Amino acid sequence: MAVNEITTNVVLHGGGAGRLELVRTGDRLSCRISDHGPGIHAGQLRDRKLPLTNAASGRGLWMARHGCTSLTIDSGTSGTTVTLVHDTSDHTETAA
Repeated sequence: MAVNEITTNVVLHGGGAGRLELVRTGDRLSCRISDHGPGIHAGQLRDRKLPLTNAASGRGLWMARHGCTSLTIDSGTSGTTVTLVHDTSDHTETAA
């Protein structure tokens, strides 16, 4: 879900094209998504609250933050890079 939200943002807000790099190391999956769009407004980067239910947009970053272990954003006028990490080593699975 987190990767889908960020790649959707690339298409809608980041110029329509981007780069996705996916790396798995043991129980850790890292995904780096980059674009060459205009960047994300600083207010959107700081705001971590769930957008209002009647808001037309703004839920993608919120959902992505809640869909992975960590999310970092490097954004400026020459583009944005979002790195998502999901680490399953903290979770214990039990066999049925």
